[in-house]
Amino acid sequence: MNRLQNIAKIISESGRDDEAHFLYRMILCIDPQNAEALYNIGLLSIRQNLSDDGAACVIRAVQLGGAAGLSRTVLLEAVNLAYREALTLSQTGRHHRSEVALANLTVLARTVNELRVLYAAVVCLAAALGRHDMAIAWCVDGLRLEMDEESRTSILKAGLYLISIAKVNDDLVSEMGRISADMIDRGQGFDVCYFSILYQKYWNGDDIGAQNAANQFKYILGDAGFLANNILNSWHVCRYDEAFFTALPEETALSSVIGPLRHEQMLPPGDGPVILISCDARYLELLGTKLLDSACVVGAIRFVHLHVINPTPASYEIIKTFERREGCIIGLSTETASCVRTGSAIHKNKDLMKTYYACARFIRLPEIARLYHRPIAQIDTDCLLISDISRLPMCNSDKDVGFLHDGIKTGPARQFNATFFFLNNHQKSYEYATLLARYVAHFIAFDIPFWGLDQAALYCVYQYMRRQGQAPSTDTTPSWELFEHIFPSGDDSLDGKIHKLEARLAALTAAYRDAGPRPVEALG
Repeated sequence: MNRLQNIAKIISESGRDDEAHFLYRMILCIDPQNAEALYNIGLLSIRQNLSDDGAACVIRAVQLGGAAGLSRTVLLEAVNLAYREALTLSQTGRHHRSEVALANLTVLARTVNELRVLYAAVVCLAAALGRHDMAIAWCVDGLRLEMDEESRTSILKAGLYLISIAKVNDDLVSEMGRISADMIDRGQGFDVCYFSILYQKYWNGDDIGAQNAANQFKYILGDAGFLANNILNSWHVCRYDEAFFTALPEETALSSVIGPLRHEQMLPPGDGPVILISCDARYLELLGTKLLDSACVVGAIRFVHLHVINPTPASYEIIKTFERREGCIIGLSTETASCVRTGSAIHKNKDLMKTYYACARFIRLPEIARLYHRPIAQIDTDCLLISDISRLPMCNSDKDVGFLHDGIKTGPARQFNATFFFLNNHQKSYEYATLLARYVAHFIAFDIPFWGLDQAALYCVYQYMRRQGQAPSTDTTPSWELFEHIFPSGDDSLDGKIHKLEARLAALTAAYRDAGPRPVEALG
């Protein structure tokens, strides 16, 4: 019997699963209570076709022979294969088979107590299949179980995934914070533990507490360890305390620490919001031209003001080409990044320069807004206009500022999405924009401007003004409503963005050509 089992194992390891499956069934004919054979048949079934019988075989094997003989590596490999196959089936529309895989995993997780890490697999697969309530419940239950450090770490990471997709509740946030604090106290803390505690304070509205905790964790990990961690460093640019805001550079000093803004060309007088587009010369050539093309298609080019960082002769030629073609004037302002204070982080680390390119618009916003005395609709360069943005309800609101916000709490640097921001022509609007500019300028000129600074600033400045009783009135638009007017390229690579924008622009142009100059509802 042992010899036959060894042969079956060797055959299975060589990838000949069907032959191994046959041999294990032969063993069961001889010994129906053979736990090892049952266990391996179960794994093969899960790995091959997500059979409902697979989990049942493993469960029966555990009942017969205990878990002592289970191979942790082999079982996790089978689970991983089942997980990947389930996602593939879901993407191809075969949702029933994905649900079978999920059901198998839940049975395995409840049965094989020595592998609590299976709870993390259930959480991730349930979330990926859209079963978010189930994912949250399993994550909470998993965190409440006694388990080894490795399994607890995996479940915490699964909880982090749920936070990243904004699928959490009070129970999950509380459990993640409790477990994380315990692990840190026992010297087992790692980055997800620190993040979980920061997130719990943010979730509970304790912004100052989150700031203090971030400072504490920087002390524990050292500045280098904290700032080099991609899930922690965005908390470095989140500040709420009075001392910080009091010490910000005054608006009158911005030109000396950031450099002057050059007003090259104003839009003609008019009504409606100015559409502010800001980018460096390279992004103007690669992405900005597509956004300008879309503005031409939907009839919005006459509202566009371009702000170009480090312009080149090609930048000016692009603008002139659009103006000649459309018979209009495009507003233009420029600046040079080399004028930012000598010694700033962006001059020492060129990787941080892209943060400056993304954030410069917020530094220049008050000056551009006062130039026009009109509302400003600010959008990312890697987007397209797919209808008249002035039809967006927010752009017709009497509120001081407008945020892109889906009503979910995903972190201070993700609370408001900087893809779109609306600034009205009100005194309180200018107060908010001015403090926002000073906040961003501080990190650009005197600190470390991590990616996400612009979105962190939108949230932190608003929270500070709210605590001071000076908050602007706000309006919010959810992404689904905004994306009826704007097409974002998403988080693809630069080549991916270009491909998506070109394809969407071609479809947009064809639709407007066929339908005439009116916006086409189906384009949203």
